[in-house]
Amino acid sequence: MTECEFCEKEFDEKTELHIHWGEEHENELNSHQQEKVKKAQRKKEENKEAKTQKRRNLLLKGLTGVTLVIFAVITVPQIMSMFQSSPFQLDQQPMMGDENASVTVVEFGDYQCSHCKTFDSEVKPQLKNEYIDSGEVKFYYINFPVINENSELAARAGEYVKANDPENFWDFHSELFSISGPLTQELIASTANKTTNISEEEIEEGLTSEEANSNVNTDKEVANKNGVKRTPTVYVNGERTGNSYEEIKSAVESNLENEN
Repeated sequence: MTECEFCEKEFDEKTELHIHWGEEHENELNSHQQEKVKKAQRKKEENKEAKTQKRRNLLLKGLTGVTLVIFAVITVPQIMSMFQSSPFQLDQQPMMGDENASVTVVEFGDYQCSHCKTFDSEVKPQLKNEYIDSGEVKFYYINFPVINENSELAARAGEYVKANDPENFWDFHSELFSISGPLTQELIASTANKTTNISEEEIEEGLTSEEANSNVNTDKEVANKNGVKRTPTVYVNGERTGNSYEEIKSAVESNLENEN
């Protein structure tokens, strides 16, 4: 304890004593004592500022934590949704169904592939009747022409139809798959004339267009980046599944259950 020599009050620390001198006995102090008062006052201000800064840091840390929590709550579901819906860029791909559907099915196909023909005539219609028409599934097709030159030719034709007569794309698409044998340029042109508003002359020019060729190459790059090796290869919300209707249905149902 330290006693004040002017009023005999007691203090735990000398700093408190010197602050007391400045508040109660300012006119009684000599120069040496006045210097001690100034030093004590500076120390008091420094301690006060240190406490204020500590509170600011704690508040900032708390706000940062809250901000991170809010950010996570808002953005993580969006990011997860992106990965769950599809790892592919699909905005330029032909789509069948409601764009707001919660489940995305993607087929990588080749118009000359016999298994793809079966998929288009048997599996896709069931998928359409049960899930696409009801608005639960949206279906995308991505070209992966790997069998022969006719595969590439048909893929370019599909790209041209998609760009110039999108409303009739799926009719043209299925009609190509229904054809047995090589898809020659003449056969592709007559199919376009039959199922779309594009003339045979226009589709023949479209087969050599740089845009159609570039789009097919982009599709092939997407397939290669995702490890697609054969056709048809099917993904449901970004996860590869089998090609049978039962396997796709199981994956679709699983994703629909997760939504509820």
